[in-house]
Amino acid sequence: MIRTLVAFLILTFYLACSASEDALTARYEVHIVDDLNDAVNNLTVHCQSGDQNIPYRYLHPHEDFYFGFNLQIFNKSLFFCHFWWAGRQQTFDVYNKSYAQKCLRHDQDTNTCYWSVRSDGFYFANYPFPPLSSYWQKVYDWQ
Repeated sequence: MIRTLVAFLILTFYLACSASEDALTARYEVHIVDDLNDAVNNLTVHCQSGDQNIPYRYLHPHEDFYFGFNLQIFNKSLFFCHFWWAGRQQTFDVYNKSYAQKCLRHDQDTNTCYWSVRSDGFYFANYPFPPLSSYWQKVYDWQ
């Protein structure tokens, strides 16, 4: 009888978590801004995670592309993007566990990470929008 009750409770907890994972985990947005100032060559971006494939985006100067997600339980979320521009490319994680704390916004419901794509590389900032020039930190170069 106790085994049946324990099995029932475990099953109920599992179903509740999978049905309402969005309600149980934090909301995040990743913004990617084309700061290349190149009207001839569009920035192409393709982002994905283990279970989400976000369609290719073709950004124009100063265009902001963003996507949102709720963290997976136990914060196993990871999103990476592949970038192409003027014969150059780069791939890196735009969100992973280490960014969870960097993107926290205690004053809003959605935590936000910002990436600025520039001719000399990729810059990260978390607050405010648009981030002041002193908030941006260069993280990656183009390959």
